[in-house]
Amino acid sequence: MARLQDIPRTQAPHVWWALLWALTGVAVPAYADWPTSPVQNVPVCTASGAAGFRSLYSDGVGGLLVAWTDTRSDSADIYVQRMTAGGTPAWTVNGLLVSGALSDQDQATVTTDGSGGAIVAWRDMREGPTGDLYVQRVSSAGTLAWAAGGVKVCGAVNEQANPVLVPDGFGGAVVIWEDYRSGVAIYAQRVRFDGQPMWAADGVRLSTNPSPQFEPVACSDGTGGALVVWEQQSAGAYDVAAQWVDIAGLRRWGATGVVVCGATNDQVNAQLAPDGIGGAVVAWEDYRAGEADIYAQRLSTFGVPLFAANGTPVCTVAGDQHWPQLAPDAGNGAIITWQDERMGEADIYAQRWSGANGARLWPVSGVSLCGSAGAQQFPTLTRDGQGGAIVVWEDMRNGSSDIFAQRIDEAGVRRWVNNGLPVSSAVGSQYQPVVAPDEDSVAVLVWVDQRTGGNDLYAQRVPFVVTLDAPSPSEPHVALSASPDPARQRSELAFDVPRAGRVALVLHDAAGRRVRTLIDGIVVAGRQRVVWDGHDDQGAALEAGVYFARVTLDGRGLAVRSIRLVR
Repeated sequence: MARLQDIPRTQAPHVWWALLWALTGVAVPAYADWPTSPVQNVPVCTASGAAGFRSLYSDGVGGLLVAWTDTRSDSADIYVQRMTAGGTPAWTVNGLLVSGALSDQDQATVTTDGSGGAIVAWRDMREGPTGDLYVQRVSSAGTLAWAAGGVKVCGAVNEQANPVLVPDGFGGAVVIWEDYRSGVAIYAQRVRFDGQPMWAADGVRLSTNPSPQFEPVACSDGTGGALVVWEQQSAGAYDVAAQWVDIAGLRRWGATGVVVCGATNDQVNAQLAPDGIGGAVVAWEDYRAGEADIYAQRLSTFGVPLFAANGTPVCTVAGDQHWPQLAPDAGNGAIITWQDERMGEADIYAQRWSGANGARLWPVSGVSLCGSAGAQQFPTLTRDGQGGAIVVWEDMRNGSSDIFAQRIDEAGVRRWVNNGLPVSSAVGSQYQPVVAPDEDSVAVLVWVDQRTGGNDLYAQRVPFVVTLDAPSPSEPHVALSASPDPARQRSELAFDVPRAGRVALVLHDAAGRRVRTLIDGIVVAGRQRVVWDGHDDQGAALEAGVYFARVTLDGRGLAVRSIRLVR
């Protein structure tokens, strides 16, 4: 079965430009510590030794958690870093050592502990030639919270590999992995906030199907468990299967899970996202027609496929479509992006897939995010907080691999510069970008960077100049008043809600950071009034300056205005 291979990393110097957006005539300053040029960016780790990187997660308080495998010593070790909202390291420069045990530790993955700290899992060779699984929690202050050397999640015979983490919502995490103790199967274990494994020793097998199972991908079920998909070999081909393991370690979709797609030929590179009501949307690369297409399916909370058997098409145009990635949309569906070879060279496309009927909501062939010269490959994305998504990818338009990004809204409209915003175009190659959401319409990326010759890690917030963006095209613009403005101690904000729904009225500072939530809940249509007392969400008095109030309805922008606070 053919699989994608990395395009060779070449190095060539080139310099691009900085970009400025404006909103209703008011430009919003950039976050103070983040660069505004794609040839600068913020170093996460520049220590000597290759950085094997594949995982980051939002810390929940405006910052970012990054974990990687590091060879600065004689063997591979596990490091983690927390980057603040301002783009500065919160812990030890070049990363905090999580595990430096004998022999190698690799395949690091990270999630949040829900209080500003990190939970890190990895494959560990300290006890022999095959890997075991370990996990460690790092507090928000950068101290190791569990047993020295980490907590052993699984030490069964043979190999345990490719760990995946999802937060359990209670300060712990669920770990999912490939397990070779008897054939190849998918196992899981929940580790409590204090480092105590909660399920059966060495984990719970997610499917008793004897067919080999590979490449688990997971997301939180929202109640302490996890939704998981994987590739499953059957009759010489690969299918897609899934399971829901709940907070007690019970297999809720039966002993063997459910087959999401068992069509002819191979189905590989499966991904999933929660549908918002206990189920999941699953997308995969599908070879039923001979060449690679993209298909999707929605599973109910009971694990029942809701649409056509073996999924509905996302993109089936001529040429291969590879590497599907998805993020939840504003409904029960998803925005899906992929690498598309319909024109010969790889480009980046996207589609919004309906959770109501499995239909394509944008043009049937997808929306082109980038069709520049040179290959664009390995896209990934995150939701933008307004029903759309921010997509990032490796881009070869300048000869060597750079990092580009594009934002696409819920209507399929590209909101940033044509063919994407250059995020990093420094000398050398930049590749393997991973992205996490920050605030509305803002995201933070981390990637492997060769600008100094080695494999370092760099980060960047996009867009470079943060705005609160224009109203969504699917919602009417409404007037948002503030009186008095300027305000010394208090100001009344008022606006009309055109229909019932979930309304948020949020205040941001001049850097775009969320400082106060005034409304966040279901309201009826009509006039809304609320008083802002000049304080933030923690009750502290805010400094004098310009602030921005933004109203959304069901995640879609309705209005934004500035308010001047004087002291």
